[in-house]
Order: sequence, then structure tokens, then C-alpha cells
Amino acid sequence: MLVLAQFKTISKIFERFGEALGPGMFAGMLVLLGITFFILAGRRTHVALLCVLCLALLTVAQNEAIASLAQLGRWYFLALAAVVALMRPGPGRPLLVALLVIYALFNLVGVVYTPDFESGLVRAIFYVLAIPAFLLSLGPPAHTIESQLRFVRLLGLVGVVLALLHAYFVGLAPQGRGIQRFASFYESSQLMSLGTATVTLPMIWVLLSKRAGRLFLPFLVATLVNLTVMIASTQRAGLFSLAGATAILLVFYRARGALIALAGGTAFVLIAWPIVTFLVSEEFLMQRFGSFEAKGRAYYWQIAVEEGSKSPIIGHGSGAATDYARKHFGKKFHQAYLAIFYDFGLLGLSAFIAMIVVAMVYAFRLARSRDPDRKALGVFLLASLAQVAAQGLVETGLADTANQTATLFYLSLGLVAGAMRVPERRAQPRYVFIPQPPPVPPHRQHPPGPLPAIGSPPK
Repeated sequence: MLVLAQFKTISKIFERFGEALGPGMFAGMLVLLGITFFILAGRRTHVALLCVLCLALLTVAQNEAIASLAQLGRWYFLALAAVVALMRPGPGRPLLVALLVIYALFNLVGVVYTPDFESGLVRAIFYVLAIPAFLLSLGPPAHTIESQLRFVRLLGLVGVVLALLHAYFVGLAPQGRGIQRFASFYESSQLMSLGTATVTLPMIWVLLSKRAGRLFLPFLVATLVNLTVMIASTQRAGLFSLAGATAILLVFYRARGALIALAGGTAFVLIAWPIVTFLVSEEFLMQRFGSFEAKGRAYYWQIAVEEGSKSPIIGHGSGAATDYARKHFGKKFHQAYLAIFYDFGLLGLSAFIAMIVVAMVYAFRLARSRDPDRKALGVFLLASLAQVAAQGLVETGLADTANQTATLFYLSLGLVAGAMRVPERRAQPRYVFIPQPPPVPPHRQHPPGPLPAIGSPPK
């Protein structure tokens, strides 16, 4: 009876809890608990980091509830990744770790004198979590180059899923025509296209490195869909940075089949251009390609240099650039490096640039390896770091905390730090000649029986 009474009491508590949350929220919490248990029990940090990237893609959703939940979920999985990483610590490359720690300290100290304490505190928490999550979780001895390659392939699969969403919202959704369909779900088609570029690069890497396997056709079609959507939204920064990263991939992968596939994909996109123009509308294209917004961005950059020069050494504090830009012209500086200069001065900017340079040097060493797996990982990391670094020249995403570009950047840092800890495998010769000792003459062989005692006189 006592057990039955306790069961009824627990049932009532769950019933009231479910009524307060609603069936959808209750089901979501159960799924979240299941994912959390799966990650903690198996110490699967890569799953948490994959969730961080997926949710970062939804932070620009038009629906405020979806965007808020994605933002909250992103922080939750980031903290979860940090917890799992600290359960099995393994330092990455010391210099790279030291540079990120220094940049994190700038964020922490900058909270003290920032004009926007709330925004500065969010940035500081992000970098405190980013150190263990991105540098330690992918770097312990249990991880291998093969596991990291599988993780990059999973990033490519995220691009395939995103291509399905793009195909629905752009081509099949009944809300409207062209860019209206795309913007019916996303707050900004430009920001979403910039995020699309970050997950399209792993897809192109999978194709060129011949690691698609039986999924070659889905990867190829999804890549073309994502490129078409980026062209439709005229995301110049994403397209140009992706083109440069693809050029780096082609330097290391000169296979004729890969070039033919890439040329065929480019021809397909060019042939599809009239259809894309019809979906988007000619007026929108003329507006985007006619202005290029050169004057506007040059004006923002000039303000960033002038205002940042008022405190050139330590800057104005964490998040100060976003706060100033939002109050004065309602936009951002559209330049990640100038935003970092405004926030943390020349000291913080030097640490950030040094972090990028060191990571690219390590990635280049991996790309020059004779081990095919290390080379494949290094080629992707070199192209990924080059892509986000180039985007930072015309976009602020690299300096943000809730941006897909920043997420991919710190994922790449973690992969570099982890890969450099794994010793390189040396190719073993096929046939090994082991010299045999010469035969002992019969007169020098010991007679059968026990050996003479040590110290006994010779016979």
C-alpha cells in the first residue's frame, strides 16, 4: 500500500509538471535529458559540440521562441561539452592553448570597464567555456586522427540536412516566392547564407578527399543546393571565402575526377542562374550587385578606427564594439578585427591574430604529412581557418559568440590542438630483413648436460 501511495504521489507530481510545461515542452525536456545522459555516460564530447553548431544555425530564426531556445540550448551544450572535457583532461598544443587563455583573460578583464556589462559578461563566460570544450575535449589521448576525421564528416552531414531545409523553404514552401520563402523562416537570409558557407566547406572536403563513400551523390546534390541558395541571397562574403577555401583544397587534391565534378557543379549553378533570378526577383539582384555596400562599410570601418584609437592599448571593454555600433548606426562594424581592436586594443588583437596564425601553421604541418589521414585532416583545417579568417575581413561573425563562423573557428582550433598531440605513424617496410648470427663451430658448442658453475676451473 505504501508503495502504491508513493507511486500515485509521484504520478500526480509529473502530471502537474506536464500540465504546466505543455506536452511539447515536456517531450523536449525528456529528449534533452536523454541526450544529456548519452553524452555524460559515454563522454561523447563531439556530440555536444555537434549540437552547438546545429543550434548556432538556428539562432537567426524568424520565430523568436525558436531563436531563444536555440540560443539557450547552444549555451547548455557548450557547458555540457566543457564538463565532459574536464572529466578527461588532456592538454592540446601548449602555445595554442596559451594564446586562447590569454584572449579569454582579455575578455574577463574587459568586463570590469565595459559600457555594457551584460554583453561583456556573456562574452567572458563563452571564452571560459570554450577553453575546455574546444581545446581539451578533442585533444585527450583517447582520440585519434580517425575519430576526428569522422567528426568532420559529421559536419558535412549537417550541411546535407541544411540543404534539405533550404530546398523546402526556397523551392517547396507555399508561403510566397523566392527570397520571401527563404526569409519566412530566417530572420536574415544573409546571415543564414553565411552560416550555410560554414557547413558547405566540410561537404566539399568530403567530395574532394573521396571520403563520401556511398553518399557521394547526396553530398554532391546538397552542395549544389547550398551554393544555389547562397547565390540567391547574394551572400558575397560567404561565397568569396568559400571559393578561396575550395581553392586551398584543390591545391592538395588535384584528382581529375574531383576537378570534373567541381567544374560540372559550377556549370550547373551557372545554368540554374536564370531560375534563381526568377525566384529572387531581378530588382533584388540589381539592388545587391549594384551597390556592393562599399561606402557603408568603409564608413563603419573609419569610425571603428577613430573611436578605437582613443584607447588603443587595452580597448573599451568586452562587447563595447557591439554596444557602440548598435547605439550610433544600428548595425555592426562589419569587420571582426576592428571590432576586437575596439574591444581589447592592440594587445587583444595581437593575441587573436597570433592564435589564427599559429593554428594555420600547425594545420599546414598536418597537411604536409605523409600519413594520408593526418594530411586529410590538416587540409580541411587549413581551408577552414582560411575561410573564417577571410570572412572576418568583411563580417563581424568571427568576433561574436553566437555566430556559426565563431563556432566553426573554435571547433577548428580544437581539432588542431588535438591532432598535434597524436604522434605521426611511420610507414613500416613491407619486408624486414633480420640478420641471423653465424653458426657456432662444433668444437665451441657446449656438450649436453648441465653448464659448469660460475668460477669453476676450465677443463
